[in-house]
Amino acid sequence: MIKLIVKRFLKVKQNPNLENRHIYGLTASCVGIGLNVLLFVIKLTAALLSGSVSIIADAVNNISDAASSVITLVGFKLSKQGADTEHPNGHGRVEYVASFLVSLLIIVMGYESGKYAIKKIVSPEEITLDIITVVILLFSVLIKLYMYFYNKNIGKAINSSSMIATAKDSISDVAATLGVLAAVLITRLTNFYADGFFGAAVSIFIVYTGLSSAKESGTLLIGKAPSAEFIKRLENIVLSHKGISGIHDISYHDYGPERKMVSLHAEMSSEYDISTAHDLVDIIERELFESLGVEAVVHIDPICFDSHFEEIRDSLIKAIKEVNGNYSIHDLRVLRTPEGLTLYFDTSVPYGDKTPDKEIKAQLTKAVKQLDPTYHSVITIDRRDV
Repeated sequence: MIKLIVKRFLKVKQNPNLENRHIYGLTASCVGIGLNVLLFVIKLTAALLSGSVSIIADAVNNISDAASSVITLVGFKLSKQGADTEHPNGHGRVEYVASFLVSLLIIVMGYESGKYAIKKIVSPEEITLDIITVVILLFSVLIKLYMYFYNKNIGKAINSSSMIATAKDSISDVAATLGVLAAVLITRLTNFYADGFFGAAVSIFIVYTGLSSAKESGTLLIGKAPSAEFIKRLENIVLSHKGISGIHDISYHDYGPERKMVSLHAEMSSEYDISTAHDLVDIIERELFESLGVEAVVHIDPICFDSHFEEIRDSLIKAIKEVNGNYSIHDLRVLRTPEGLTLYFDTSVPYGDKTPDKEIKAQLTKAVKQLDPTYHSVITIDRRDV
């Protein structure tokens, strides 16, 4: 339905792209607001007819979802603004801020409905069950299933973390509403007042959803590492070019769905002249943008690939791996002096390795000396997981 509305009334292509993603996002948010308000009204009506606190908690969940869609809508509007003097990288991260605010709202709503549920556990009340209440709850399940699929599909198409989070929330709401229906039936058909307990469970579920969403949004705001799949694709693209023998020092910057930047060091034979190397870098940067949608900056590290250098490099790599299989080296340079060879190199150490840099350098220096007592080493520790 979302694609049909956009295609028919807003005159953009059927498949979303960076140029029209805001239209899809705004349309989906508006539909989400309307459907969640509708669900809130009919569930509140069912709650008043039945006296069920768990249905009230479920209704509160829907109105919080509507408020979430409002915040998402505002986020899409603000993030659409381009770069300016104060924000040279644009306003794309506003979407992440909006997602975080939505998460906080969900947590507050869950807390408030939880307090009411606890009161009903302490002082339970009789529930009236009729066919209208059951139909309303089943109808809301169907609506939420529809919302899950459209939020998921549009969210993936336009690369929107807030809409994908909304899709997850929608499928969670399906489970919560089915639980509420079970609580109403159990309370009505037995002597056990399960309504208050299920209402509390729904509230806890709402808070958990909010906390999970807040964690994801906070990670995006702080700076989330790229996926292993992204790094693999990037490596394949760069290394597919003749003359590039290796890459390292990959840095990734996310300024919102529409602007992602990456910088990296590429090892190239020192035999290439400056003009040839520059042309190759331009080709690689353009290909990375076209294939991965990232603005890339490639720094060339010239390497002297003579037979003696390759022998030293291979021996050094083996020695470093014997110290720790998770370590790797890059930026190796060999300086010949009357006293012997000095090996300059960086060693990549995973963030999870808590060994002090001083101790790692001592271990690596010892490993270099074991290769040849005349070797000297100048080592830089590079903490990174990519």
